[in-house]
Amino acid sequence: MNKIEKITIGIAIILSTIAIVIGLYAILQSNDLGTLSRLPNSFAGTATNTSSTITTASSEILARNVDRRYAAIVNDGANTVYLALVDDANASSTAAQGIRLNANGGSIEFDNQFPYAGSVQAITASGTSTVTITRY
Repeated sequence: MNKIEKITIGIAIILSTIAIVIGLYAILQSNDLGTLSRLPNSFAGTATNTSSTITTASSEILARNVDRRYAAIVNDGANTVYLALVDDANASSTAAQGIRLNANGGSIEFDNQFPYAGSVQAITASGTSTVTITRY
């Protein structure tokens, strides 16, 4: 590679870097952060925190909400909880099927990476378990 080619490549790299910096500056100045503004930690609101006791009878723990931006469900109990994602609040979950939340900390999050606005039903195979739910 001769000297002119090296200089040309160097100038191209510098100009590309300048273009990227100018683009980022323009985005920050316009306050339009695109998908970053939809991340849960940038939501300017108050989260709702609840808990629910899960039994061997299926129950809705999170209602359908098309405006939901984030939800976290954590199994704080001593028994495994199974979740069913359903569009119909009258549908039910089945023990040993669906999304398994292990005892003592098993969890799931619905956010912009894994969005879900439908109903969430929960059930245990035996006994009871308490889940905590944070949503906004």
